[in-house]
Amino acid sequence: MSDDPDIARINALTTNARNTWFALLGVLVFVAITLAGVEHIDFYGVDRATKLPLVDVSVPTRYFFYAAPILTAAIFCYFHLYLIRLWDALGAARPKVNATWLGTAISPWLVTDAALHLRRRLRADNCTPPPSA
Repeated sequence: MSDDPDIARINALTTNARNTWFALLGVLVFVAITLAGVEHIDFYGVDRATKLPLVDVSVPTRYFFYAAPILTAAIFCYFHLYLIRLWDALGAARPKVNATWLGTAISPWLVTDAALHLRRRLRADNCTPPPSA
């Protein structure tokens, strides 16, 4: 890879943002599986509990419906904070690093590729390889 500190920072932000994205997807799948197992009586029963998949723990249904959206929103906001930093770093980086395009010098991810292709279109600074015909 490159010894450039900008590239190292972009790669670190990309890795952290990608891991946070997968954590968000995992929480959403976990909540969806849990919601699939909730019955109508669980909403109205006084002492009803919801069994959480994978951890095999029962929690009161109303506490689950308070905690799940807060946890999901917190991870969603954390993910977007990483995206803001990543987009700022991608916008400030030089278009060429050691005579190679910025798009080929950084680790690939759909979000970074989309940001760099948008940058190439708006700035016309050739930070990515030209699109193939």
